[in-house]
Amino acid sequence: MGLFSRKKVAKRLDVTPARVSQMAASGAMIAPIEDEDGTDRGWPATYVEEFAARRAGRQTSRSIYGFPPQTTNPIRVADTVVTKSGSKDQALIQLLQVDAGVIGLITPLWKTVQQEAPYKATLGYRPFRSFGFEDDSLAYILEAEAALEIDLYDIAWVHVESDEAHEIVVVFDEDRRQTTQGAWGSGAPKQTHSAKQEKVSWETLRTKLGSKVPLLDIPTLEAVEAWDKAGKTVTTVELDTNRYFNIAMSAALLVGLESRERSKLHAGTAKAEALRLAIARFTRIIDWEASGAQAWTSIAQLEPQNIELLVKTCNPVYDQLRGTIQTCEMEQIDLTAEQRQSAADELAHILYEEFGEFGATPDAAIAYALEGGIRIICDLLPGEMNAENIQHQAVFPVFHELRSFILERCNEHEEYYRGLKPVSKADAPPARWLLSSLTPAEYLDYGSRHDNIQLLNDKDGNYVLSQLKTSYNQETYTLLTVAVPIAKHQTDQKKTALKEFEEILVVPDTQEGPVFLRVGGDLHVMPFGQAHSGSFTHGYSGGGPGNLRLALISFLQWIAGANMTDTGKERVRSIVFGADQDSYLRINRAQVLRPGMFEIATSE
Repeated sequence: MGLFSRKKVAKRLDVTPARVSQMAASGAMIAPIEDEDGTDRGWPATYVEEFAARRAGRQTSRSIYGFPPQTTNPIRVADTVVTKSGSKDQALIQLLQVDAGVIGLITPLWKTVQQEAPYKATLGYRPFRSFGFEDDSLAYILEAEAALEIDLYDIAWVHVESDEAHEIVVVFDEDRRQTTQGAWGSGAPKQTHSAKQEKVSWETLRTKLGSKVPLLDIPTLEAVEAWDKAGKTVTTVELDTNRYFNIAMSAALLVGLESRERSKLHAGTAKAEALRLAIARFTRIIDWEASGAQAWTSIAQLEPQNIELLVKTCNPVYDQLRGTIQTCEMEQIDLTAEQRQSAADELAHILYEEFGEFGATPDAAIAYALEGGIRIICDLLPGEMNAENIQHQAVFPVFHELRSFILERCNEHEEYYRGLKPVSKADAPPARWLLSSLTPAEYLDYGSRHDNIQLLNDKDGNYVLSQLKTSYNQETYTLLTVAVPIAKHQTDQKKTALKEFEEILVVPDTQEGPVFLRVGGDLHVMPFGQAHSGSFTHGYSGGGPGNLRLALISFLQWIAGANMTDTGKERVRSIVFGADQDSYLRINRAQVLRPGMFEIATSE
């Protein structure tokens, strides 16, 4: 807590230090107080701000330091949840009447993430608290004034969170050009305020309230609603704050999949082992002792003499899942990045082809479990944080990227378009993904078998969505969206064919479109070595050429089966950045598959 010395108070009030002592002795202002550790004496900055404002005849809210100790319990005047204007951040406002006036407690509420059964809600993000954060509190105060029809200047405001409390003094300030019109409505007059904040101890706040400070251990809207439903009596709310319940539930669901894959004998061995690995790694991070326990040690447990909880937050009970999960124990789960990547790929196939949003049998609960399983395999656990693992990490597998381009009157576009064939069945994940981008009206048009919207295949089996659209100037054009495959997930036959490319072709100002290959004289879409988003351009130094450079490098590394050297990367950079921006970028095979460009010899 920052305390003003007698000299500093005198300067702020434009009086002599002796006059400060006289006012304190006469009761015109409070006597100096000690800081928390008893090493300093003085006046709280917020109290000095209020005192100075009142001497100058300005409107100001009250400082709790001007309140005498309360000897009886306060009366709860009102409580409400307000939403900060221009955002979704919310706060609980509690107004408590004491003999000297009203104390307003402001508690910002944390967000929660709601989950579908069988999972539980989890803790989301904590509202942003700017440096100093008095303006954050002021926004809530102004909303409370409007919602509760009170005068903010009649109240001593205190910003309380689970770790500390700060009093907020609001002063009407004509020189401050801050509009709060949004909080009052468009036709209301503008208000100008300034706010000062100062940390206040829990003991001081308890003394001024005359009772323990009423808090939520984990302040969420759900906690407030539970307290209100319980008639504003102490209650308990369930929240998966550490995500252990959801992790255990995910592991239990994967046990069922592991049993299914294991029953397939040799055909399911790789997937079964990948599932066992995910389950074992989940088990490594679960704290079984936290099952059903209070979420965490709160300030109320550290200072029980000063704080009382309105709501206690507890973890869901999940230790009943332990026996099921432990049937898939593995001794060795610390694997190389390559081994973990292989396992992640196996799980990704199950997710993408079966249970994901565009799979054959979508199941949100199993998809959530598989996504978590892939991440726990890719992410490094605490015991795996070494230089080798950090340098070579597994990544979340991606099977396709959507790339869109307008069918221009150029030979390559026309050639590619002529090679497209209608699709008889749209039951593959990339086909479902493409169709999911359609509006209901567009999907109805597609279902009516009109030519305006068609799902097509190119000669490599890639899915292409063709849409006839109308521009703002009423001109029609064809938009093609290609599900570009990630190379490592293609069949061996397609890999072999595309590895024999003769030329890489990039259309001028490609932007969101694909890159093409010449193979045996025919035009093909270039698969990506890894997932790539962002626009592709060439002929200058910038983001678009940088994206294209990375896409070419990952494709060529897939072709070569090895990482590219710095020399090779510089060569690709020179080709892309040094090209003619307005012309086709044509790269023949010999330019980019030559000795010294890769860490090992290429397949040439």
